[in-house]
Amino acid sequence: MPGTRSIDSSSTRSFIVYRRPEVKGGVARVDRGEALWAILSVCTLGFMQTHIHRVGFAPLIPTFVADLRLTSAAAIMTAYFWTYTAVQVPIGLLADRWGARRVMLAFMGILVLGAALFPLSRTYTQSLLTRALVGLGAAAVWVPSLRLISGARRAGSSTRSASSAA
Repeated sequence: MPGTRSIDSSSTRSFIVYRRPEVKGGVARVDRGEALWAILSVCTLGFMQTHIHRVGFAPLIPTFVADLRLTSAAAIMTAYFWTYTAVQVPIGLLADRWGARRVMLAFMGILVLGAALFPLSRTYTQSLLTRALVGLGAAAVWVPSLRLISGARRAGSSTRSASSAA
């Protein structure tokens, strides 16, 4: 965000104050406590979404076996888990390089794409690929969430200790 960042500790609560030079007198105040709750809420909703996709497929297995004339739908289920597991380390590296918010947002888009395409799949291969997309998208929720939450907590605690020491 262009502009300068300063901490206003004149009140009992700490605020981040952004002064934007392109807007005269424009000051945006973000309460650290509210920002932490917003980050925690988004991360929790993302994690809930990954769990829905993780366990929601099992009741559908008999339907897939009948519709696609399969002997087993286990590979469709494991496509999610294999992809999820295989990309954990690269996701962490991407979160370090590009930032946790960007990585989480981009991969949640991949998860949504896979979830939207999965019901449209008509063949075994399409089902495997769309479940792999869901696993790829879901993989970028846990590690970036931990990074976002811990970063927000660290920033909030250092500001509180600095303002209480003054």
